[in-house]
Amino acid sequence: MSETATAARAGRSRRRRQETSKGNLAAKAVDGETSTRWCADDGSTGHWLKVDLGSTRSLTGTRIAWELDKTNYRYKIEGSTDNTTWTMLVDNTATAGTGQVQAAAFRAQARYIRVTVTGLPAGAWASIRTLEVYDRPFSADLGTYKLINRNSTKVLDVADASTADGAGLIQWPWTGGTNQQWTLLPNTDGSFRLRNIKSGKVLQSPDSTQGATLTQGSDIGDDTQGWKLVPSTTSGYYRLVNVHTGWCADISGASTANRASVIQWPVTGGANQDWQLVAL
Repeated sequence: MSETATAARAGRSRRRRQETSKGNLAAKAVDGETSTRWCADDGSTGHWLKVDLGSTRSLTGTRIAWELDKTNYRYKIEGSTDNTTWTMLVDNTATAGTGQVQAAAFRAQARYIRVTVTGLPAGAWASIRTLEVYDRPFSADLGTYKLINRNSTKVLDVADASTADGAGLIQWPWTGGTNQQWTLLPNTDGSFRLRNIKSGKVLQSPDSTQGATLTQGSDIGDDTQGWKLVPSTTSGYYRLVNVHTGWCADISGASTANRASVIQWPVTGGANQDWQLVAL
């Protein structure tokens, strides 16, 4: 997913100190890997991460994946054309948000982007896994992907290539069919909608029943259709966590069989809940 970021080079933390003993350098925030991160060298506030985009761009937004989920990081994002005069782009210094991935839309001309951490809960340090800066329409899709399950190596598929509301999701070997292709649509809260190319409908939680098969439905924009991409402990994979239920997309029974159902289930950390997004 880092191919959508325009960030070219990472700067350093505010006091020019980083957690060098563990290799958590500023450049790790823009290397496209969710298993690496930038981290300040202590738990105080005021540390910042800066990126140089190489030239002034017409920017449309940012997406930050923090080190920890369910953690209240407070911060501000500023932009500059000359690395001297800074303009506030995003003010989350009083946010109560605790999502690991947070997106913000804005319009600005800038070459430099600076994220300053202004508030942290006890025990947390300023630490970012990925910082993405966008110079494309932020409401537009972020590309088309196939989603590969780590346990089975099969892909997320709309059963029987159905275009009907309520059609169930299964896993199936990759065929290249459009019922196995998904566009990623960003929401302003940092979550995403996954829209099927074949049907034009989006992935959704059908209800609040644990173990229910995930379905597709017309895009109505509610939180049953919002999905957080939470980095897995295995590099390059994500858990798809539904905004409404808090449960994730799971292959039922950790099956490797064709046509096994994709269900909603509490996070267990199993490989059957890990998905790789491969751009098409």
